[in-house]
Amino acid sequence: MVSANRFILFLVFFIIPHIISPIASRRLSTRNTSTQNVHSLRATYDSLLDAIFVEWEPPAYSQGDTYLVRYKITARENTYGGMDRNWRIVRASDGSNRVKLDVTGLRNSDELLVQVKPDTQLVTEWSDPMVISIAKRVQIGEIVVDEADILPPLNFTANVLDPQTVRLDWSPSPSTEYLSISQAAALYYVLNVKQLSYNTEASTMQQEIKVEANNFVLGNLLPGERYEITIRTASGPDHVSSTAAIVEISTPREDEYFEIGNLIISSRFKADGSGVVNLSWDVPPSMVGKILSYTVQYAPTRNRFGDWKEIVFPGDNPSSVVSLYDLQSDTEYGLKITTRLQTGVHTESGEFRFRTPKVPENPLSKLDVIYSSESNAVRLQWTLASYISPNQIAGYDVYVNENKDEPIDRWRHIQLNTREAVASIDGLQSSTTYFAKVNVRNLDETVHEAPSIYRFTTLDQIPVSQIAESRHPRSLAYRNVSPGRVVISWSYPTAVIDSVAGATIFYTDNERDSIELWNLVRVDNTAQKSAVLIGLQPDTVYYVRVVPVLYDGSLDWESMEKFELRTDE
Repeated sequence: MVSANRFILFLVFFIIPHIISPIASRRLSTRNTSTQNVHSLRATYDSLLDAIFVEWEPPAYSQGDTYLVRYKITARENTYGGMDRNWRIVRASDGSNRVKLDVTGLRNSDELLVQVKPDTQLVTEWSDPMVISIAKRVQIGEIVVDEADILPPLNFTANVLDPQTVRLDWSPSPSTEYLSISQAAALYYVLNVKQLSYNTEASTMQQEIKVEANNFVLGNLLPGERYEITIRTASGPDHVSSTAAIVEISTPREDEYFEIGNLIISSRFKADGSGVVNLSWDVPPSMVGKILSYTVQYAPTRNRFGDWKEIVFPGDNPSSVVSLYDLQSDTEYGLKITTRLQTGVHTESGEFRFRTPKVPENPLSKLDVIYSSESNAVRLQWTLASYISPNQIAGYDVYVNENKDEPIDRWRHIQLNTREAVASIDGLQSSTTYFAKVNVRNLDETVHEAPSIYRFTTLDQIPVSQIAESRHPRSLAYRNVSPGRVVISWSYPTAVIDSVAGATIFYTDNERDSIELWNLVRVDNTAQKSAVLIGLQPDTVYYVRVVPVLYDGSLDWESMEKFELRTDE
């Protein structure tokens, strides 16, 4: 009868925190030829490298020979249903009596058959076979069990929903990865509920519950009592984990329970997608001073796997408000709020769901206001956003009003049935602020609603006598080009054009300052009829005076143009 050296290799896996693996072994022999051939095979396990090493004693005649080691898994069926009959061969380094086996994914009860011989054609016989038996162990805390034994779930948590209800959550143990397809399909969990305290005359019967999901809402508990809840993994009545995960809870009394119920969610988002979401709720007077803290968790519902963001803040305010600044527009979020009381009890609100508003795209990339100093009229001209196709445009709807908060049906409406991006608006009052909005109509009758409202202020009324004397429209215009920068343009009156050498532009945000305190820009030739005003504050009204400079260097104050502009926010 042929026998073999047999080693039992124990691989002990710690779920928390790391993997370690002590080793034990035994040997079998076929003949007494230790001096004639390789002998005394033995196996060791290096826990740091997670590797199996084989060592041996060389034959008596060895003079630094090189050795071949062959091995195969003999106790596991391969993919095709038969034993793995293919040997793997590894060559030891010159003069070395030790080699590392290239094996990964070993399972509990696997067996490795190993043989060694010198790497020479003069020796054809392999050594006595050595069998390495794999016995994997999994350690959880202080408990060590066979890898073949399924383990209880991980991350077993309990969240109190109200004085009589608790929600249990858990995640499957990694040991379930080794189950067969049929065993994995039959996997379920066994919950046992045991009452630990009896502060009232009533009591809860001990319960055993079978659950197939990874969570369960447990009800009909007694307020103000302590409970022990255990959970085991099972794939059948005879295959239940020998260990269990345990959690203890205390249900709150009715008078100490607080639930976030009247939650108000408000939000505001800008065109660039940035915004804020405000959460607010009221605290009953009876709970003021009893709340230690709140924990707010939130995440997009489409991707919440371990990616909940969390904010913790004190619970000492009679009314609580929290602002979230890192949310995206047009996105559905899940929201959970946990309340922690001074007594140590914590309750969870359950999951709220809300969607942040969608920020509509502005069909206009910019809008310019062109003024005329001789009439109470302006011309609006705009540039379409890049995503708008001009060939699909049927026209525009222009709305103008002094009060931007009035319903849109009360605004002055100008319908343009042309693709030309310009509108003339007359009949405006002087020195008055107006608001304008432009919607784009498509040929397919859809409308690009503009989310932006533009604001402009008309010029002061110029006496008719001055307009008659000029005999030429003295048009003024401005355009916001970037933060703090505005381009203004003008034309000179016909009556003085032959005498003009340039212009001086005065501007300020305080019209009551003396002119010596105003900022100024000098233009030294009549061909230049525009200038850039810089260093302006956002969302601010500026007063502008364009004064012609005559050839003798004097300022022609009588021909001065003046208007107001407002910078963008």
